[in-house]
Amino acid sequence: MARFDLTAGSDPGFDAPWQAQVFSMVEAMKEAGSLKSADWMGRLGRMLSERQIQPEDYWPCYLLAFEEMLEDEQLATRAEIEEMTRAWHEAAEATPHGKVIYLSNRPPAFDG
Repeated sequence: MARFDLTAGSDPGFDAPWQAQVFSMVEAMKEAGSLKSADWMGRLGRMLSERQIQPEDYWPCYLLAFEEMLEDEQLATRAEIEEMTRAWHEAAEATPHGKVIYLSNRPPAFDG
């Protein structure tokens, strides 16, 4: 299996808005001092190396590393991450194509 080359000049870029958003969250945490750049790069590098990913797997792996970091640093529990993911998907489905997705677009819960 060929390994994904992340050397200089091999920027994976963004194929979808969620990729830019998770990247921005990591960058914001680094700027706020909540996350050390070396720690993040070590975590992401280990995950990419262990999984021997293909280019299309880079961003899902990046997201997984972010979620694991949130858990390890006790910034969010797995249940909170899963609930926020579910909320976002529900809001996305309720949002017209091309419009900004807000969690407030999420339909009310049905207690049927």
